Amino acid sequence: MKFKYTLSIKPREVLKQIAKTMKKLHLIFLFITLAFLIDSCSPAYVATQPLDNDEIRPHSPSNSHVWIGGNWKYNRRLKQYNQGFGRWIMPQPGKTYYQGQWNSNSRGYYWVPGRWQ
Repeated sequence: MKFKYTLSIKPREVLKQIAKTMKKLHLIFLFITLAFLIDSCSPAYVATQPLDNDEIRPHSPSNSHVWIGGNWKYNRRLKQYNQGFGRWIMPQPGKTYYQGQWNSNSRGYYWVPGRWQ
């Protein structure tokens, strides 16, 4: 008695199935990435505005330099804002620096970073 084995799966069908699976995985990865990006772009709210740390400004390197106060960064692990250090910097030609500030709404307080305009 002889047994003959044949494959019932065709190589093209296998490749099509792999391509479909890869497309699904790609879409899942894309949605997860977008979710993290959207979450990281939204402001982080706290119940009370943190107190400013007294910053000691060193002497300006020149009369042309502008003081950039330390921005606040939100630490998602600790769920709190931490203040960075300020620094002297040469201004960008034709632009003005606006210091960062605390804003509030019904959700709480959030930091708006300083910017050049």
